[in-house]
Amino acid sequence: MDPTVHNNGKKQLPPTTPKWISSPGNPLKGDLHRAVFTPPHLSYSFNALEPIADYDTLKNHFYNFHMKGFEEFLDLINDTEVEKIGLGLLFKHSDRYPEDVIEHAGCVFNHQLYWDNLSPHGGSMSEEFESVVNQNFGSVFQLKMNLFNLAQSHDCCGWLWLIVTHDGKLQLTGTKHNLNPLMKGASHPGTPLLAIDMWEHAYYVKFQNNREDYLRSIWMLINWNEVSRRYNFAT
Repeated sequence: MDPTVHNNGKKQLPPTTPKWISSPGNPLKGDLHRAVFTPPHLSYSFNALEPIADYDTLKNHFYNFHMKGFEEFLDLINDTEVEKIGLGLLFKHSDRYPEDVIEHAGCVFNHQLYWDNLSPHGGSMSEEFESVVNQNFGSVFQLKMNLFNLAQSHDCCGWLWLIVTHDGKLQLTGTKHNLNPLMKGASHPGTPLLAIDMWEHAYYVKFQNNREDYLRSIWMLINWNEVSRRYNFAT
């Protein structure tokens, strides 16, 4: 089944990447401004990431977690001010809104960034971004090792992030549930460049409890061109 068709066979999703993601303007600001109103989107088919990521997991993940979370989020914010302010202000003032609204908003934003960071053939870092990685972590290999080590100590229900902090440094961090580093009160605030879903639904069918193998697989699919692009716009 093509990911541009909803699982009821009728509801159509955008067949190509929406302008607010692909526009030459700041994609981070675009995501935060429009993600409230834009349905979840994949720029590749459900089988495009095989054999590294399997069709069934991707389809289930997209419809039963991301799409369902999006629809529940719309129900929660119906006829409220959140419909007008967008995700950016919602995250900035997350302490002012109900927990279930914030969790669902995080589900929407986090998953879209997760999908956008993956590509059937991965992608190379720009020379500029690789230099920044080397300055912050010592090497790309050390970034990978630090990510794996963080995953071992992180709660299984949550997310791993590569962020750029407010002073321009790269940092790895984790959040519980569907929280993210953009939200007020985040232990390590910053602009997300890379999101990795560590909820069991993201990997259990193929990898069971072996999160390290899941991370190895995801690492092979990371579109570093997209991560590099986000870094350039964030700094």
